[in-house]
Amino acid sequence: MKTSLILLGLGLALFIPLASAHELQTDGSMGAVMHIDPNDNPGTNATSTFELIFQGDAPDLTKCDCHVVLKDATSTIYFAKVGDPDLEVTPKNMTFAYRFPVLGAYSLTVMGTDPKPFSLTYNISVATPDGSPDDDGGTMQMSPLVHSIHLGLFALMIGGAVYIILRKE
Repeated sequence: MKTSLILLGLGLALFIPLASAHELQTDGSMGAVMHIDPNDNPGTNATSTFELIFQGDAPDLTKCDCHVVLKDATSTIYFAKVGDPDLEVTPKNMTFAYRFPVLGAYSLTVMGTDPKPFSLTYNISVATPDGSPDDDGGTMQMSPLVHSIHLGLFALMIGGAVYIILRKE
């Protein structure tokens, strides 16, 4: 019975969304949540505002030797360090604005060395020009192939659970 419940739980876990609007990255005992306005869906037709909200043993960012780097597939497209006028910094938050030039995949890295070195990297997808949510209201949609694989694995786990239960009877 215990095994069948575990298999059922694993099967159900396949349907948990694979992405979150507010992404937490950690490095040791500190971390930061990234939020992007508007609606956590950056686009190419409008400026996006990035906010990094630090948690845990994060340093006082106003006194930190910290910087943010935004990259596309081939190069750095944005760089700002604490003290630059376009990077707003409070003791636990960093905020900056950027307008993406084209649709595509990007990465944002925030790094610092005060009091100890840290690095946090976030993957960003610019999928629509206006930053509008997907048809499902902003949650990630699975491709038909991935959906079929999930359903197949779920069916196998349910079948395995039923087999274990019937075998014990």
